[in-house]
Amino acid sequence: MKHKKEIQTAKPRSKKGIFWWLTLALFVVSVVVFTIETATSGARLAKLEKQERALVQENSELSALLVESSSLTSLETKSSEMGFGIPQKIIYIGSEEGFAKLP
Repeated sequence: MKHKKEIQTAKPRSKKGIFWWLTLALFVVSVVVFTIETATSGARLAKLEKQERALVQENSELSALLVESSSLTSLETKSSEMGFGIPQKIIYIGSEEGFAKLP
C-alpha cells in the first residue's frame, strides 16, 4: 500500500474558464488582424506618397517647359522660322485720315 497510485480524474472545466480562454483567443486574433491592417495601410500610404512625388516632379518639369516655350526669345526664333520678319518700313495712320474710304 505504500506505492498506491492515485487516480486523477479530469476536472470538468467551468464555464467561466472557457469564457476567459475564448475572450483571450478573440483578443489575440483581433490584435493580429489589426496589425496586418495597419501594415497594409502603411504600404498603401507609401505608394501614394511615391505617386505624389512623381506628380510633383512632372508638374515642375511641365511648368519649366511652359515658361521656356512662352518666352519672347523662343517666340522670336519660331516666328523667323515660319517666315515672319521685322518690318522694314512702318506707316502710321492718323485718326483723321481714312484708309478704307471710297474716292
